[in-house]
Amino acid sequence: MMVEHVAFMDAVEDVSRGNRKVPKSDLQTSGPLAVVDQGRQLVAGFTHDMSCQVATPGALIVFGDHTRILKLVDFPFAMGADGVKVLRAKSGFRTKFIYHFLRSRNLSSEGYARHFKFLKRIDIPRMSLEEQDRIVEILDRSEVVLARRGEVVQNLEHLVLSIFREMFGPRSSRAVTDRKADPTSQGWSWTRLDEVAELATGHTPDRGRPEYWQGDIPWVSLPEIRRLDGKTVNDTEIRVTRAGIDNSSAVLLPEGTVCFSRTASVGFVTKLGRPMATSQDFHNWVPGPEIDSTYLMTALRASRSHLLSLSDGSIHKTIYQRVARRFRVLIPPLDLQQEFARRANMIDMRLVAAYRGLDMGEALHSSLEVRAFRGEL
Repeated sequence: MMVEHVAFMDAVEDVSRGNRKVPKSDLQTSGPLAVVDQGRQLVAGFTHDMSCQVATPGALIVFGDHTRILKLVDFPFAMGADGVKVLRAKSGFRTKFIYHFLRSRNLSSEGYARHFKFLKRIDIPRMSLEEQDRIVEILDRSEVVLARRGEVVQNLEHLVLSIFREMFGPRSSRAVTDRKADPTSQGWSWTRLDEVAELATGHTPDRGRPEYWQGDIPWVSLPEIRRLDGKTVNDTEIRVTRAGIDNSSAVLLPEGTVCFSRTASVGFVTKLGRPMATSQDFHNWVPGPEIDSTYLMTALRASRSHLLSLSDGSIHKTIYQRVARRFRVLIPPLDLQQEFARRANMIDMRLVAAYRGLDMGEALHSSLEVRAFRGEL
């Protein structure tokens, strides 16, 4: 069926004007009125000033003019101070239908520019209210399934750290530190990390030399590290050639190397499942016989909050090599480390299956969106 489209402002009304905004500095941790801004969290904080409540009743769409984040808000709220647009559907349209449709669109980023002008260029499909309600119900159900699959993934990721804390006790939250520490009651030692693992660095081959890129050697880069955190990496989005390695300071690191992001996204960790190289944004630890690589990866993850305090820099936080060389790591008996690794690897296998299910669910949801807004459901 052919679907008619109308201009954005024929379907949506901007009701932002006239509402008082709550500055970030005035946000409270609790209060009678939620504050919604352009950040990732649905609620940024609270206020006691009820005069700030958005005057327009009913469900509304909040759009982050800088962040491009869309939120559906169906409770009383106040606007955050900067970059917030509040939108409602005009007659003949359901707000939630428009919300689902806008979320299905890939609005490209223009940096910290304002994006509402780009949002207004999107045409909105016009369907009967009954059809809009039917589509919203289908997409809502799909999102519930996605959320449940996401919770499974999140719970499995947290389970590894929970087992680590259970097995290695209260000191596990600082299993890696830069300070001297006394042996534990079990006799476990604190050892300089560079005494049980070799510290290696990464490098970026010359990007102006195409013969150094699109090769067969995986190359771990900073944009990927959040996705890889706590996981064994077997492939990467970017690859380099042998010539790229040989003609730069990059090195081919062995399987089992633990890669710790040292700048910008500080403290994220992955373990190499095969020989790879990395950018210069990592401290790479090649474990020796006294320390298990899965144990070391998790020890660094469990210590992230503490290690972040060791970073320097006003704009981009960095843990410099001089600091990394001071790292000390808690060393339990190797058989206990390996028992932890065995449990963690079992969870990792379940996690791979959970991620596969999540990916399939996301692909199905995207397909439903495309078909729904084309009138093909």
